Amino acid sequence: MAVKKAEGNTLSFLAEAFGAAFESSDHGRDVTLTWENGKTAQFAEGSIGCVLNNDMRSMYCEALYREGELCVSIEWFARFIMNKTVSVCNDVVYVT
Repeated sequence: MAVKKAEGNTLSFLAEAFGAAFESSDHGRDVTLTWENGKTAQFAEGSIGCVLNNDMRSMYCEALYREGELCVSIEWFARFIMNKTVSVCNDVVYVT
């Protein structure tokens, strides 16, 4: 997968790209992603932590609420939630 950094960091996009169910509350400021295998990841606006399977994980920076969507670092998400290899070149993120 290759995406422009600014276009690929919403949790709704990441859920779709990585096959997770997307559920939000508080007008999109709290998000839970759930995969078929039962893995869950919970995010909240302004929090630098993500709850992954009831375990707190620190992110590179806090989750940001932009234009009605919660955003996190695509690099962090791919590496630490999905266990993928990530590289960045000219503002394009490559995930393999």
